[in-house]
Amino acid sequence: MEELHARLNDQQSAEFQLRFKILFAVILVALSLVIIRLGYLQIIRGDEFHQKSENNSIRLRKIRPPRGLIMDLRRQVMVENQPSFDILFAPNRVGDIANVMRKMKDIYDERNLDFSIDSTLAERARPFAPFRLERNAQWFV
Repeated sequence: MEELHARLNDQQSAEFQLRFKILFAVILVALSLVIIRLGYLQIIRGDEFHQKSENNSIRLRKIRPPRGLIMDLRRQVMVENQPSFDILFAPNRVGDIANVMRKMKDIYDERNLDFSIDSTLAERARPFAPFRLERNAQWFV
């Protein structure tokens, strides 16, 4: 009886080892395919996807006012719509924040405008949070 039991265990063990080897080969092939695909996407097409992500992060949009002029009972205009431009700065787009601030100051000085941004802005900036440099800025070309 023990001899029969030993023979069955050997047969089950050999069958189990064969199944284990097949499963291991399938997992190894699948993992290899995933690694090859990741390498292809990162190394070969990485620049293309990086450019797409950069283009996707900037959107210009026109916001139409939801209403017209606000008037009182005597039909005198109390509030009118005027275009407003805010200058926002996204630190994750530049390497050297202090250099960008110097260039902006030069542009403002060239146009005889007041550049009221303090020098500690470079230290206070959070990388992925854009912040407002100026509200209701003039549109100049």
